[in-house]
Amino acid sequence: MQAVITADIVNSTKLKPKDFKGLVNDIENMFEAPNRVEFYRGDSFQALIAEGADAYRLMLLARLKAITYSAKERTDIRMGISLGTVNTETGHLGSNLEEIFISSGRTFEKFGKQGSQLLLINCGEEAADFSYGLIARYTDSLLGRISAKQAFAMYHLLSGKSQKEIAALLEKSEPTISEHIKKARFDELKNLLDDFENLTKRIAHGK
Repeated sequence: MQAVITADIVNSTKLKPKDFKGLVNDIENMFEAPNRVEFYRGDSFQALIAEGADAYRLMLLARLKAITYSAKERTDIRMGISLGTVNTETGHLGSNLEEIFISSGRTFEKFGKQGSQLLLINCGEEAADFSYGLIARYTDSLLGRISAKQAFAMYHLLSGKSQKEIAALLEKSEPTISEHIKKARFDELKNLLDDFENLTKRIAHGK
């Protein structure tokens, strides 16, 4: 099972040109092979994830990184994630007509009807989509309240760095970093990540 993400950067026009370029480069580097990402219309992009179970972790990394760029206006990423199967060789992602790509685009189009929601996830199975919907709404609730510094700490923690290493990067004490992570409710996001991965792997194996 693969995943397709259709997304755009929220408040990209409020970023300084060098910061916008930096964020785009950061996102491109996250989706390394065997994954792929293509930007279009400047601040919009589509990504193909080789293992669908990895989609939530990559979504978190991208959104946390975007939030770290927040200044006067909050920067984030609006994402529609569709899970399914890619049956053919993929050329240009934006012109692929397989169902998973069409579904991701249609999911993204629903954002105008979803108020402030920035994450939608579906696989086309009613029971699983109900669970994915709960995960998406809870994720938005948690990410919607974190600061840029909290996002920075969580991004690097999710990337595998220790709290000591993060403290050195931010030039803060370890207790301060620990407090950032606690206030951002990282443990709850980690639980959601585990829930997404477990659910997606069960679906992929027909369970």
